[in-house]
Amino acid sequence: MMRRESLFHCLALAMIADGLMVAGAGAGNIDPFGREAQYAWSENLGWLNAQPLGRSGPGLQVDDFEVTGWMWGENIGWVSASCKNTSSCDRVEYGVRNDRDGILSGEAWGENLGWIRFRPLFGGVRIDPATGEWSGTAWAENGGWINFEFLVSGTNRIQTGWTCNGEGPPPSGVPELTVSSTVPSGGSVLLSWGPAASATGHDIIRGDLARLRATGGDFRQATTGCLRDNYTMTDLVDAGTLSPGEGIWYLVRDINCTADGPYDTAGAGQAAPRDAGIDASSNSCP
Repeated sequence: MMRRESLFHCLALAMIADGLMVAGAGAGNIDPFGREAQYAWSENLGWLNAQPLGRSGPGLQVDDFEVTGWMWGENIGWVSASCKNTSSCDRVEYGVRNDRDGILSGEAWGENLGWIRFRPLFGGVRIDPATGEWSGTAWAENGGWINFEFLVSGTNRIQTGWTCNGEGPPPSGVPELTVSSTVPSGGSVLLSWGPAASATGHDIIRGDLARLRATGGDFRQATTGCLRDNYTMTDLVDAGTLSPGEGIWYLVRDINCTADGPYDTAGAGQAAPRDAGIDASSNSCP
């Protein structure tokens, strides 16, 4: 087993060589108590560091619905947990997701390794929402299993400062949604909104405007799909097309690890409740 300290002998040079790749990366929220709780181990890949160069270096950032930032592998180089790291989500959308209960899914990417799956068959990675400690195993398509359990005697598993005890304030109010055409023919639309201060994610749904009108505002019947669940950005392109005479409605709600916010807009001339009908629809977000 290679010593963990060997990561740091070449890491500074690697950051200079790949400086553009990690430009602007923050330190993340790994190892909040300074116990070196920042390492994962792979028999085929060696050590992976979730807080390279200590608290001042680029590292993983765990939030209610996503993991962003970087890991450094002594034998594989940089591993990106999200397309947000390189502003490449418009070309290849990927990332490690948190279901707000600490169950991770999705994929990370390493130029020298390929995809790392955080919820593979016969494995999976979890963060304890009470302690922030990681456990379980991920699968690298070109490297095999990566172990996030206790590794060797005297070594701590990865720990993050993120926790979710369900005691924080839930989001309130409904985001103000703007819809604009991105194609002159009207084939795609750009949705954008401003989140509440307590929001860490969003659910975006769409529905049939004609059906909503015909049913007198029955959102259970008029909801046709969940565009994004636990979405962490504040804009989205819907590429759905319309036939002449058709119409689509959109709604966004703010969410965080404590609770989901409402779709209902209080005191704004809303004709009928939305939440109960949307929640009852088989097409709503989970």
